[in-house]
Amino acid sequence: IAAILQTPIAPSLEVADQLTNFAKDNNIISLAYRIVDDCNLIYQSQIPQLFFGQENNIIKIDLNANIFLQATKSGQDIIIKEINDLAASLQAKNPDKTLNIVDLYCGIGTYSFAVLAQNPKANIKAFEGEESMINALNKNAIKNNINQKIHGFEKDLVKTPLLPKELTGQYLAIINPPRNGAESQTQHLAKSKIKSIIYISCNPAAFAVDAKILLQNGYKISKIKAIDQFVYSHHLELVAVFEK
Repeated sequence: IAAILQTPIAPSLEVADQLTNFAKDNNIISLAYRIVDDCNLIYQSQIPQLFFGQENNIIKIDLNANIFLQATKSGQDIIIKEINDLAASLQAKNPDKTLNIVDLYCGIGTYSFAVLAQNPKANIKAFEGEESMINALNKNAIKNNINQKIHGFEKDLVKTPLLPKELTGQYLAIINPPRNGAESQTQHLAKSKIKSIIYISCNPAAFAVDAKILLQNGYKISKIKAIDQFVYSHHLELVAVFEK
């Protein structure tokens, strides 16, 4: 179990000791506290990991406290399958070429590493605004000896989105923006020469805004799937494939 406590102030040394003992007694692997967006580790018995791939091609990713994953494993698995199916389809059309992928709002690279575990010919540039996540991504790439296939770049895609010319040569874009969407980046993505985009969204309203931009610039939705990770609530995760 990993747990993050939301708190307005940092815990005292006495409270931190009590929390550490609580974590040890209850088999909590990792316990941290968050003040606004700043996450601080209190206790960690072992480094949480994600595993991608099978048998001789397993990628092991160390997770830090300041990460984002889907709410459920099933939801995460569905999204990863959709991404891998699309990547495999694109690779099959050009089996001798490197599949160049750009991963926008990549976090710690969950989807990028999942693609590399299935498609060793992929080459990925990953972009994220949080320095700690990019550092974790690049460290994991080195640890798994795939840093020649994936590299993370710190970039605020809201203030300084990638321009169409910076997206030249990419065959597939993976985009997983925050809840308010990625309108500024989508405006430039829509004008790029990338023919396939897979968009993951936790907010259908924000997705609709960005989808309209793509549709107005020649893209069509070839596939869309809703994932209900929060039963009996209005929240939905969406994954959609756009092709031009």
